[in-house]
Amino acid sequence: MKWLFLGFFICLNFVFAPLRAQDFWEQSRGPEGNQVYALLADVNGYMFVSGPGGIFRSDDRGLHWTISGGDLFRQSTGLPMTVGRDNVLYAGNLRAGIHRSLNDGATWQRLSDADTRAANIHKLIVTSQGRMFARGKAIFRSDNGGQNWDRISISPVNNPVLDIVLTNSEILISAVDAEGIYRSSQAAESWVKTKVFSRNARFQQLTRDSRGTLYALVYNSGHAARSTELFISSDEGATWRSGLKIDLSDEPSFVVAHPDRGIVVGFFDGDDASLYISRDRGDSWQKHAVELTPRERRSFHLTNILHATFDASGTLFAGTSNGVYRSTNDGISFIPSQSGLVNASTSLLAFHPDGSLFAASLWNSTVFRSGDEGQSWDPVEFHIGADFNNGQLSNGIRGLAIQAGKAVVVGTFSDIYRSPDGSGASWESLNFNGGGVASLVVNRRNELLVATHRDGIWRFAEEEKRWHSLNVGFTVGGTPHKLIYWLHASPMGQLFAASYTASIPMLIRSTDDGTSWHNVYRFATFPEFIDHMASNADGVTLVVKNDDIYRSQDFGTTWTQLKVPFESDVIYSQTRLAADGRGKFYISTGDAGIYQSDDFGDNWRRTPGPNPLFVLQIACSPQGRMFAATYYNGVYRQTLAVAGIESPAQQNAGSPPPTLHISPNPLRERATFSIGLHKDSHFTLKVFDLHGRSIATIAEGVLPAGQHNYSWEPFRSTQAVYYCELLTESARKIQQILLVK
Repeated sequence: MKWLFLGFFICLNFVFAPLRAQDFWEQSRGPEGNQVYALLADVNGYMFVSGPGGIFRSDDRGLHWTISGGDLFRQSTGLPMTVGRDNVLYAGNLRAGIHRSLNDGATWQRLSDADTRAANIHKLIVTSQGRMFARGKAIFRSDNGGQNWDRISISPVNNPVLDIVLTNSEILISAVDAEGIYRSSQAAESWVKTKVFSRNARFQQLTRDSRGTLYALVYNSGHAARSTELFISSDEGATWRSGLKIDLSDEPSFVVAHPDRGIVVGFFDGDDASLYISRDRGDSWQKHAVELTPRERRSFHLTNILHATFDASGTLFAGTSNGVYRSTNDGISFIPSQSGLVNASTSLLAFHPDGSLFAASLWNSTVFRSGDEGQSWDPVEFHIGADFNNGQLSNGIRGLAIQAGKAVVVGTFSDIYRSPDGSGASWESLNFNGGGVASLVVNRRNELLVATHRDGIWRFAEEEKRWHSLNVGFTVGGTPHKLIYWLHASPMGQLFAASYTASIPMLIRSTDDGTSWHNVYRFATFPEFIDHMASNADGVTLVVKNDDIYRSQDFGTTWTQLKVPFESDVIYSQTRLAADGRGKFYISTGDAGIYQSDDFGDNWRRTPGPNPLFVLQIACSPQGRMFAATYYNGVYRQTLAVAGIESPAQQNAGSPPPTLHISPNPLRERATFSIGLHKDSHFTLKVFDLHGRSIATIAEGVLPAGQHNYSWEPFRSTQAVYYCELLTESARKIQQILLVK
């Protein structure tokens, strides 16, 4: 299969010859999860879920998901969905407008652009006549397919509308905060209150089953007694009866009903998750304990159910703040239902020596691990620390780094944790007491450094198991460097830090692994800090600040301002830079996508995708493949430059590729590199470490066709994983080397 795909890409290389130098991007399959905006099932057996990553569809009861509508709904705000008459699907919000699908979500057509007054839409309802109702902070109505919207007033005090539902006879039912339930059979022109809430009542949910029965879930938050009550209406909201009343201090999570499975009311608070189930339409109830795995008990996966629904087969689906779960026993036990549902925000990437890729999730503060270059992801479990809340980092992940020896290090806002074996099975606190962790790096001596927003830069001493504050060594008007935005370790061993002192953004550098720091560039005196930096193995460094790019070719001593090739309004604080092992630079430009430079920043060109994209980090793997961590859309990666095979963008298909063989491997004292050339070629043979630093140039020049041998004795190199690169005029090969001492 691998060679089939390789042949396919080589064929594309002939067809798209003008694009030969470009890099193509694809979305990896995770991490999966993130907040669910809407969850529904249609009569044809399809499941739909919407979230920050768009709308996804499943035709196998939630086992696998595919994107519905392509990039149409990417990064849309809210994305409410509904099923109208004749199984017509509707989706809409402020950014995406109103869309309709007549073929179970396979394709979508735009009906209108949403009016600005209908902003913050959480629910969308469409009648058989095409009239639309949208619930935001109020109720809005459109009589012309969403082209225009009118705000509807329900109650005299104009309290927020918390939910709306349409009955089988298309009577609109609304729940108003701190008041009660209203009913309108006149297209929302007039309203009648049919249920009054108590003063302490906090309305939770309003829903309807397929028979037309209505359910209103209310939580009484009074100080004397707290209770949950479920009201049921069998006459389309005209009258209501109490179907369940229990005294619990925990707020209910959801109510959902099925004609055959009954009514399910769920309570999820982590360790004591429970259900109340009625098989007789609310006359009697039975309590069930929810079966949670140890991982689920230590996480938020099921403690924040935002939506729940039954499909036609009776399977219960739960949309949570961290993805979709499904249950075939009415919610007594849940299993993840996320394969292919790429919907997570990721902010940090780090590459492990064993080839694993780690990604830190932005919103749910979870670290994910992929052992197959992003094809699948597993959450890394945490078990320690006051900074952890049910298995997750309560203050968010601010730093992610890998130390040689395979240790994974995670920094929160107020502490730093490390998994010594890199598996996440066990964690230790490094007892960092400095305030406001900003970023983590590892220097060339394998020491851990942390930048903070309040206390400058610190370094961890392994022998003493304690932190040392570093002498930053530069002040402005007597004010020392304390506000550090990020740290950067260049492939050549220099350390750089972005500082902001006395309203002046500065770049400071250390050439002694962080012991002393000196100012290398002082920018103009206006409050715009330095966004990001990247360096390659040739000593070229790029810095981006607001809408300016600066370059240094002498390790940060002197700087030249470069021309920015894109619109300045897309360059802002989330701009990111990266360099790969081939000397190319990449820059993310907010929602304008990713640009690439092959000449150290003099010229830039847009890479074909991903778009739209809000990139939080771009990074190069040890195998030479670029990855991008994004808002809402998970992780993207380049399709080319896979280690061990030739990159189709560089391969000359008219001649056989060169060969590279390393023996012995693993090696202790000496390695032999055997090169096979099928034509006379100019070549370079180099060894790099995991940071992309050039360790040795084995040989370079022009060789005739045939077999050639070279040797390498790594006298000064430490035990680690290295990479050997053979670069010719037509191809590039990379192979891993394991050095043992």
